[in-house]
Amino acid sequence: MLIIRLIAAVALLIFAVSCNQKKSVLQEALTIQDEAIHIAMDLEKQLDSLMISDTSRTNLMTTGNIKGRIKMWEKVMIPVPGMKHDHDHSHEGEGKKEGSPEGKEQDDHNHGHVHANPEEISAALKPEEIRDIQIDWKKEIEKLKAELEAYRKSSGK
Repeated sequence: MLIIRLIAAVALLIFAVSCNQKKSVLQEALTIQDEAIHIAMDLEKQLDSLMISDTSRTNLMTTGNIKGRIKMWEKVMIPVPGMKHDHDHSHEGEGKKEGSPEGKEQDDHNHGHVHANPEEISAALKPEEIRDIQIDWKKEIEKLKAELEAYRKSSGK
């Protein structure tokens, strides 16, 4: 009987350590994702400011192109299961059905990224894979940031 209890205790300990490691990797993935989201938010503010301050065709085409690519980047975000974002998801006017009573929210609540069931994602991806996806996703927004910085430098803006 003592051996069975010892085996059960060891198994429980291994399970607890495994869960903590998984949560740690997912927390790291969420941190990376939030950093990327904040870079994108800052870029969008800069682009809006540039579009207002310089309405030349070249500037509007360049900034509009980058802004459009940011929107595409947002749409391919993979959520981190079981974790909460540190940014606000409330976007005025978004997610409402036109002509619906009391502006009832749409079921898909689309505001730039996919809201999939975290259990489905967890089943399909390992925490390390989710983290690696977030790393790659952040690299893409950093490329757009560098592109905007190069444009600002070359145009003196």
